[in-house]
Amino acid sequence: MSLGRKAGLYIMIGVVLGAFTWGTLGILGVSAILALNPNAIILIQIFGGGYLMYLSLLSLKKALEKPSFKKVKTKTFGRATILKGYTVHMTNPEAMMGWIALITLGLTEEAPPSAPLMILAGCFAIAIFLYSLYAVLFSYKKVMQFYDLYGRILEGLFCLIFAFASLTLFLNVYDGFLG
Repeated sequence: MSLGRKAGLYIMIGVVLGAFTWGTLGILGVSAILALNPNAIILIQIFGGGYLMYLSLLSLKKALEKPSFKKVKTKTFGRATILKGYTVHMTNPEAMMGWIALITLGLTEEAPPSAPLMILAGCFAIAIFLYSLYAVLFSYKKVMQFYDLYGRILEGLFCLIFAFASLTLFLNVYDGFLG
């Protein structure tokens, strides 16, 4: 939000490239390997739970501070900004798990040989549309003003949502050890 529309669009390119990377890895069999190895899934759940708890704590910190969006003047957009979006997406366990689930659900025995590429192309198009929309929408002054007014409440809700999701993953791991 604070960097403006141009930075948001550059970050969007990185996020979309990250989605394309996860989709390609899913098609190439990473999802099958992970599905066959229950220990890998447990590690992903532990990592994901930790990451979501980290996001929860970041949201809590933001909820306790007064938000203020002053446009940051920066002229450096390009590879570094794209890499930031790519890194955010590639380190997001939800993105990885989402692609694994999507590829696994989309590839049934009846699916044509072109199904993996159709899934990847469709998701790539949706990602470009949605993340471009987010970049443009969240760069509007009115949206930033709304966030200035209600950001603490929103961050408090995000804190609770991330904490709940984190605890759910940790409980799944715990149940897996018991069951």
